[in-house]
Amino acid sequence: MAVYAPADGVGGVEQVASAAYQALSASPCGAQLHLGPRRIVASRRPPSTWMSLTWKTHALVTATHPRLPGPSVLWLHGAELTRDRSRAHQLLRSRALHTSDVLLAVSPMAAQLLPPDVRRRVQLVGPPIRAGALPLGQGQERDSGELRLVSVGRAIPRKGHDTAIEVASLLATQRDVRLDVVGPGPDLPRLRQLAATKEHRKLRIAVHGAVAEHERDRLYASAEALLFLPRHEEGEYEGLGLVVLEAAAFGCPAVVLDCGGSRFGIAQGETGILLAATAGSEAIAAAVVELAGYPGAAAAARRYASRFALPDWQARVRAIAAGHLPAWTWPDTSRDLTREST
Repeated sequence: MAVYAPADGVGGVEQVASAAYQALSASPCGAQLHLGPRRIVASRRPPSTWMSLTWKTHALVTATHPRLPGPSVLWLHGAELTRDRSRAHQLLRSRALHTSDVLLAVSPMAAQLLPPDVRRRVQLVGPPIRAGALPLGQGQERDSGELRLVSVGRAIPRKGHDTAIEVASLLATQRDVRLDVVGPGPDLPRLRQLAATKEHRKLRIAVHGAVAEHERDRLYASAEALLFLPRHEEGEYEGLGLVVLEAAAFGCPAVVLDCGGSRFGIAQGETGILLAATAGSEAIAAAVVELAGYPGAAAAARRYASRFALPDWQARVRAIAAGHLPAWTWPDTSRDLTREST
C-alpha cells in the first residue's frame, strides 16, 4: 500500500486508509508513513498488490487480495475529492467513480456529494474509531470545580480555535474555566497571542500545538465538552469532523457548529448540541452551559462512538470486499433539531 498526502496533512485520512489496509490484509499494523519527494508523504509498499491514494479526508484503495474474492477496487472517500476542481483530481475522481465496484463513504456528506448515477454503488461505512480507553492512572478529572473545555483540530483560522477562546472568556465571567487548544498549524502564534490577552484569574488557556496521542486522549477524557467550531471559508467546509467522534469515545460530548458534514458527529440533545453556522460566541457559551447540565451526555457520547468501533468497522469493510453488503446505517442525529443562532 502506498499512501500519498500533503506533508502537513497527515491525519484522519491516513487513519482510515491504515484501518482499511489492516482489515483487508490481516496485517497487525499499518504501513509506516515517510516524507517523499515534492513534500509528499508516502508509505513503503509491502509485497502485495495494494495501493492507497489519500488527499485531505479521503482514501482511494485499489485492492486485489489473493484470499478475498469480490470487488477489485474500493474507494473510501470524504468530501474534498468530490468537489476538487483541479485537473488531476478530476481525472482521479472520474477513474475511481467509473471503475469501482463499490464506493465506501466515511460520512453521509461524502455520499451526498456524489453524482446520482453513482450514488447507488455507495456503501456508508463510517470512520473507524478506537475505543476510548486510557492507561491505568489517567482517569477523568471532571470534578475539580473548574469547567474544562478542549478544542482540537488543525491550527488554521477555519477550524475556529479563536472562537473557542472567545467562548471560554465569556464563560469565565461566571466560573473558573480551563481551555486546551490542540493541533499543529500555522495559526498557533496568533492563537497564543489571543489567549494571552484573555487569561485572568478565572481563565486558563493552554495552546498546545501538536501533542502525543495519549495526551490528546487524556484531554478528551478530562473535558466536560469539546468545542468544534469550524466555519465555511473560501469554499472549504467539514466532510465530517473526526475529532467529535474521537472525543465521544472518551465520554466527551461536544458543542458543534453546523459546517458541511459536522452535524453528523453528534446526536442532537444527547451527545452534544448542534448550533447554526452563524451562531455567535454568546450562543455557543450558553450551549456549553446547557450541555454541562446533561447528566447522561458522557455515557451517550460513548454509546454513539461505539457505533463506529474499529473492529466492527473493519468487519464491515471485509464483508464488502468479500461481496456481502452489511446492513449498517448512520446513527440517528436528529439533525432537524439544528438550533438557530441568537
